[in-house]
Amino acid sequence: MAASRRRRFERGEPEHPIGPLDTKAVLEVAKLGMATVPQVAGLLGWTERAASNHLRNAYDHGYLERSGITRPQLVVSGGSELLFGSAPIVYSLTREGLRSITDAQLLAASEIADVPQVTPKSLFVAHDLLIRDVRVWLTILQRAYPSHRGLCEWVHGSRCAVELGRSEYPRQCRPDARFTYGLREKTLAAFVEADRGTETSPVRWEEKVAQYVPLLSTGLVAQVTGQELARVLVFCLDAARRDWIATTLNRSLPKDLRDRFWLCERSVMAAADLAAPVWRVPGVSDLLPLVPPQFL
Repeated sequence: MAASRRRRFERGEPEHPIGPLDTKAVLEVAKLGMATVPQVAGLLGWTERAASNHLRNAYDHGYLERSGITRPQLVVSGGSELLFGSAPIVYSLTREGLRSITDAQLLAASEIADVPQVTPKSLFVAHDLLIRDVRVWLTILQRAYPSHRGLCEWVHGSRCAVELGRSEYPRQCRPDARFTYGLREKTLAAFVEADRGTETSPVRWEEKVAQYVPLLSTGLVAQVTGQELARVLVFCLDAARRDWIATTLNRSLPKDLRDRFWLCERSVMAAADLAAPVWRVPGVSDLLPLVPPQFL
């Protein structure tokens, strides 16, 4: 078994030359920085087997790197594995892959994400993959709603940090990601927070509130997203965590900003249904749809 596992991370003789579908898979990995087989399959509308074959061929050609992560890295106490990121193999771009993309001008430099550290000791792999699950979900939504304009912009990691223009702390707001998604007529602008439930103290979320209040209360939202209003979408592992964070936010947020935070369980991303009443807003007892049906 040990030898078999080692072979998974040894390049073999490519089964065929790099083709257009292999290139498509490489480009999706480049845009995410790292991705699992299920994530690439979700982004491209492929079966996982097809995604695995094309990723493997690109790996054997040296355009991608493969890293193994353990299942304990993907699980927290009382939690469950990632929705699209449950596979223990993560792909990332190699220098040769990056050079081939830039030389052929297949992506702009701004579209190629930084490659995060992916090692057995990396503590943030599960968090990083959960952020990318949101990106996959938005792409699946776009296919489920043909009348939508779909994902207009996606930025994650350090690139979406916002300078608050303050002399006092905090001077930055640091979302995990941000995006704009075009509905039929409206545009949904949102910041993303991926919560893995690893911190039981409310301090982290109180710090998040301190960052978001000056962002959401000023014209910075329009400067950053191009929209006058934006929401903060919080993706949690389960309902208990969702409700705990909602209670913390209800206590910490100014009343006029509570309706800007929308929280859900990670399992919401298993369905491409924006009208499902599965979102929690601090201070509101009923679960709500993310988008009212009349705007779909």
